[in-house]
Amino acid sequence: MIRRLLASLLTLAVLAFVVPPGTPPAAAAQSDVQMRLARQSDFLSRVESRLVVYAKVVKEEGALVANHTARAAYADQVLANSAAKAIQWAVYLSGSTNVAGTLTNGDDGRVYTSVTDAALDSQIATDWNLFAVAG
Repeated sequence: MIRRLLASLLTLAVLAFVVPPGTPPAAAAQSDVQMRLARQSDFLSRVESRLVVYAKVVKEEGALVANHTARAAYADQVLANSAAKAIQWAVYLSGSTNVAGTLTNGDDGRVYTSVTDAALDSQIATDWNLFAVAG
């Protein structure tokens, strides 16, 4: 009985393991790391800024661009409520090709990314139609 209790306590201790600061995201659950980044105000601000920049680009593009009507309508939505759209995009972008590989756990419990604005712009431009056509 005592052995079983000790084994259960040991199992709980292992399950309750906390990832130490500075640990690469691969050692933590990648989805947890990505979601923590997506909720951080500094990342949300960067995403919002980059979305507004790209929405303005879309508004200026020619009508012959594929899916322009949907793209321009989505740009209007972004410009009307950029903070809400940034929340949606931050979750998406945190797991994207250009961002996921740039994440590290900081000693302060935060997640840091070395992704550049150019890389964020590229990912947003690549995936804009996913959001625009989906509505």
